[in-house]
Amino acid sequence: MNAHTDKMAFSLPNQKKLNDLELEIQRLEQERENIRNEAKSAFVQQVKSALESLGMSPEELAKALLKKHKVTKGDKVGTIAPKYRNPENHAETWTGRGKKPVWIEKRLSAGESLNSLAI
Repeated sequence: MNAHTDKMAFSLPNQKKLNDLELEIQRLEQERENIRNEAKSAFVQQVKSALESLGMSPEELAKALLKKHKVTKGDKVGTIAPKYRNPENHAETWTGRGKKPVWIEKRLSAGESLNSLAI
């Protein structure tokens, strides 16, 4: 036997098991895909039935789903400008909303007014 023939005959001790597992993985992935497709088809049928019972067209549903949500006053989310600043540490601020920070409480209990901390 020459070196080339020895290389051709080489195989891993568990090669058959690895091949079998690879085939099983492929089979399970295909089964998963089939189950997903069946679920999607069932869902589409339910939506079609619901649309029909409401007298709604698929186009109306698509338009409603793609419609941009109007931002109302209550929907606005953003930062609120601080109203008060700690004179000893300018990084500490408070908007005046929510629980008072410790530094505000300490200054108020020391007799300072909230107005004296206003920005």
